[in-house]
Amino acid sequence: MISATTDSERATVATSLAMARSSSAPIPPEALRRMLVATDGSSAADGALKLADLIAERDDAFVAVLSVLDPESRLPAAGPLVEQVERRFASLRGQIGIVVGARPQWHGAIDIGPVGETISRVATARGSDLIVVGFGLHRRLRDRIPEKATVRRIAELSPAPVLVVPSQARSLPTRVMLALDFSRSSMRAGRAAIRLLGPAGGEVHLVYVHTGYEPFPVAPVDPDPTYSAGFAAFFEAVERELAAPPSVSFERAVVQRGDPVSELLAYGSANGMELIAVGNHGKATHERLHLGSVSSGILRSAQCMVLVSGSGSRAGGDIAVDTPAASDPIRGGQ
Repeated sequence: MISATTDSERATVATSLAMARSSSAPIPPEALRRMLVATDGSSAADGALKLADLIAERDDAFVAVLSVLDPESRLPAAGPLVEQVERRFASLRGQIGIVVGARPQWHGAIDIGPVGETISRVATARGSDLIVVGFGLHRRLRDRIPEKATVRRIAELSPAPVLVVPSQARSLPTRVMLALDFSRSSMRAGRAAIRLLGPAGGEVHLVYVHTGYEPFPVAPVDPDPTYSAGFAAFFEAVERELAAPPSVSFERAVVQRGDPVSELLAYGSANGMELIAVGNHGKATHERLHLGSVSSGILRSAQCMVLVSGSGSRAGGDIAVDTPAASDPIRGGQ
């Protein structure tokens, strides 16, 4: 049996926490001030629009709504590009009017380009604190390969976290699970997730799944309470770093062995989690094989909201379409 975490394990986790502490300050209460909601005009984005509206009302945030026309997917029968832009913009305004009502303070835009890259570029250009999308943007058949998943691509390119919302969602989460690996990325995801909790606060479950990819000792086959107890100090450090308000309580869980995606999804389902927050480690090969594959697996299979932390990289470039016909304040219901 393993009596506790070893000195090398403690040093590894402590180093990760120290790096997270030095690179990320706690998110201030006023952090969520600018949101970008991406929609393709379908009902899949209804939940994303509703959640953005709730956050905007609570935090007095500015909301921009973006719809992207992918030139590779446009059909010749759809007509000239200008007409497609006008139709999409009319659809965008109609959807907002139906889902959240008149929102003259919101800003709508149509852009052209690859969906993931374009959303990331516009969000970065607008200084967005949060990108909100619906399930439909990442569960199409062509996005089943993790490298091509739209949300993963957005998270790789944008410094802002990405919130993926089921179409039926109509309230802010109160029960959150943070898939924890003690990295900067998972800490960013945790801070962003806490900001999404409703005014009354809620629960944050810190869940660590041991795998062979990580530089930790091999866990015993049989559950060993001393193995989990060895992580207590690290969980306490994480809770301090997250700097949650008093209305937020924490629960801790250590899964000593198992497939991370399967174990996280099972835990989320068994404990009624309304949001799963997971870090994104960008493009590093060894990290993509581990936590990158975890975020991809969660995005493919979760039925609740998912939040993926931004990577901090930036995409440049000008907005492709920014004419009066393609970019205007939104007047829902008109």
